[in-house]
Amino acid sequence: MALSPIEIQTILKARGLYPGALDGLLGKQSRAGIDIVLNRLGLNISGWVDVRRQIAFEQSIYKEAGIEVGAIDGLVGEQTRYAREVYADRKKGSNDAETWRDK
Repeated sequence: MALSPIEIQTILKARGLYPGALDGLLGKQSRAGIDIVLNRLGLNISGWVDVRRQIAFEQSIYKEAGIEVGAIDGLVGEQTRYAREVYADRKKGSNDAETWRDK
């Protein structure tokens, strides 16, 4: 399961990158915070639609959590889908899953 808009805003707010209310709407301020994170990673995101930027942000969060996502490219492949599962399990308190199946 992908990060919810509230989760994205909460992460951005904790990093000082989102000054708005946690409203679950990924508006201008949320998108600006996402772009800052992606730019800091050195990604060339010009031409990327909002959904792709959101996915790339999500991938960066999983990677920070030590979950292998492959390239942070804003595309959902097998590794990103598995990272979503592992991240969701960790939120529920389970640390049993491998960070990537091929290891």
